[in-house]
Amino acid sequence: MRDRFPLPPLPDDEDDAARPAAPAPAGAPPAGPLEPILGGTLALLTFYARTPHLAAADKIARNLALIARHPDAGAGLQTVCTRLFLDWLGR
Repeated sequence: MRDRFPLPPLPDDEDDAARPAAPAPAGAPPAGPLEPILGGTLALLTFYARTPHLAAADKIARNLALIARHPDAGAGLQTVCTRLFLDWLGR
């Protein structure tokens, strides 16, 4: 799966820190802080690795999509999460 979508190099941290967060689209619900979403997704991945459940897989895919659209996520993280989301969907 990784060969189909080679990951681009991640941008330097300095570039991400200097880049202002993108505004949320009109009518979009306000995004919560990014860090708890990342932490929750990592915890779900650990849970799923131990005991695969369809509900956990669905939530992981939704979280990856949320991170991919989050205004505080850097371009590299958004790209990775978009590709992981597609992998979790089986596309």
